[in-house]
Amino acid sequence: MNYLKKTCRAIIQFSAVIISASMLLSVTSCQSWTGNSIKEVEEEYAEFPSAPELYRFYQMCLAAWREREHYKESNWNLEYVSHSETNTLGLFIEEEETLYMVFRATQAPKNPIDSALNSNYSLKPLFFLDYPSSDSSGAPVMKAHAGIQEKYAGIRDAVLLRAEVFKGKQIVLVGHSAGGMTAMIAYLELRNMFPEMEFLVVTFGMPRVLNITAARMVDADSDRVFRFAMAQDFLVTIPPAFLGYRHAGTKILLGRPSILDPYTVEAHETGYLMETERRLREAGFTPEELGF
Repeated sequence: MNYLKKTCRAIIQFSAVIISASMLLSVTSCQSWTGNSIKEVEEEYAEFPSAPELYRFYQMCLAAWREREHYKESNWNLEYVSHSETNTLGLFIEEEETLYMVFRATQAPKNPIDSALNSNYSLKPLFFLDYPSSDSSGAPVMKAHAGIQEKYAGIRDAVLLRAEVFKGKQIVLVGHSAGGMTAMIAYLELRNMFPEMEFLVVTFGMPRVLNITAARMVDADSDRVFRFAMAQDFLVTIPPAFLGYRHAGTKILLGRPSILDPYTVEAHETGYLMETERRLREAGFTPEELGF
């Protein structure tokens, strides 16, 4: 009888641990294994990028990794802007009526500047907005990751100037990882400064960057803000939601979750390249046709 009681107690304790861990994971990740499928979003939103467009967007992220004279056979005119103090690199590509603004992913842990800015994850009011009474008025305040705000501030003047001189119809903001976080902050400013402009935001593997107030503002534009997340990419689950962070935009889940191997480094580093190329080939295209 004692053996049976001990066994039952052990089973209950083990179950409690599993349930607690599951609840913590749910709170932290906001159900990181759930999201819209590509087919669902394609059918709902007219602005959703096609397979070739999506592949090109991720190639732009790769082109923004470092400054170069040309990127493969793309025939892109590459305009770079950088800020050494925050290790920020932006890339402008203008094609006909569209201006692409691409932001580099983090180079941490090898780069100490990025490591320091990434760890500065306190939520601060958006620096480019005027909050005369701050939080004291009781009004909701849009906030974002303090370190990523520093990165955007480093190249902000160049971003605004490029948008001002652009005579086309659409600005597309693109970024992978921390580059996506920077793109999201830039969007919140540009959408207000240039209300006549059409915008599209595409991010890959983006960690949380906004508080709930700012996220709700972006969610109002969910038909043109698309956040691609690999099912096994752990970095999309941080910073945790209990710190006040929220994701924004329409989430599109890529890849398949695995109970035995739920998170992998490769999912964040190479998963998006593999998934965008796989989708490209399924649509009947090859990278060579696009110049990549």
